[in-house]
Amino acid sequence: MKTQKNTELHIVVKNLIKIRNDRQLSQLRFAELIGISNSAYNKIESGQQQLSLDQFSKIAIILKMSEPDIFTYPHKHNETGTKNEQLKATLIMELKNEMQNKLLSFFDNEILKLL
Repeated sequence: MKTQKNTELHIVVKNLIKIRNDRQLSQLRFAELIGISNSAYNKIESGQQQLSLDQFSKIAIILKMSEPDIFTYPHKHNETGTKNEQLKATLIMELKNEMQNKLLSFFDNEILKLL
């Protein structure tokens, strides 16, 4: 889908340009990384071509960023609405051994994903 010449660039495209520049990547190198031609990527940056959801997700993976972090770049997206505050929670539960093991295994896996 094409955009009009006077249309302002989408925030995602603006932020991708910032990210590309901050990482000192040329348009050509960035296009190579995401697997499209330089001319196709140039059209995205100039607003002549819209970025597809598949391309956006692939870019987030390649940049090792979450999609929301690309929207809010250079700031990290924060789902809680608080800034740089660590949230603490205490949970006390009495569980049978089988359920304790399942729950501990779940939390171990989730913690490993964060590291």
